[in-house]
Amino acid sequence: LMMAGVVGFIGGVVNLLFFISVEHVKWFFLRKPGDPVEIAEMISPWERALIPALGGLIAGWILHFGLRLVRQQGPTNLLEAVVAGDGKLPFRSGLIRAGSSLVSIGTGASIGREGGITQLAATLASKWGQLQNWPPYRLRLLVGCGAASGIAAAYNAPIAGAVFAALVVLGNFSMNLFAPLLVSS
Repeated sequence: LMMAGVVGFIGGVVNLLFFISVEHVKWFFLRKPGDPVEIAEMISPWERALIPALGGLIAGWILHFGLRLVRQQGPTNLLEAVVAGDGKLPFRSGLIRAGSSLVSIGTGASIGREGGITQLAATLASKWGQLQNWPPYRLRLLVGCGAASGIAAAYNAPIAGAVFAALVVLGNFSMNLFAPLLVSS
């Protein structure tokens, strides 16, 4: 429970920092505070087309060149890390993906911020466990807790985050773990 509490705190901090960072990116590109829809109504039509396109181009560059720099470090999908891997999510790849998502959202792309927050919270939880040299079963649990905390923080819905982690993230792992027992009986 103590580990889950720490990971929940990490998810909350990730959510706050992600929100503040999106606001900074939005300010950098749009030069106005407030809701993106209201800002879009105030700017010229060519800016409405150019800014999201430029943001998408920058986000693509971040992914393309950033992931080339760090090379493939292992599974980056949190479901894959839990079900088929050892619970280790690559830290640098997670940061690069979060940076790309940050630029996309800050420039007006219609993607939700929950994906970046969930991935980053799960990555930080996995990294914490790796630094503690915890075994793979515990790392998988930390990835699930990180995903739950990210969903809970992004939507302000802690029960939904826990249910998401239990059914989607850890549910696949537990089904794969117990499938041989079910087949043999």
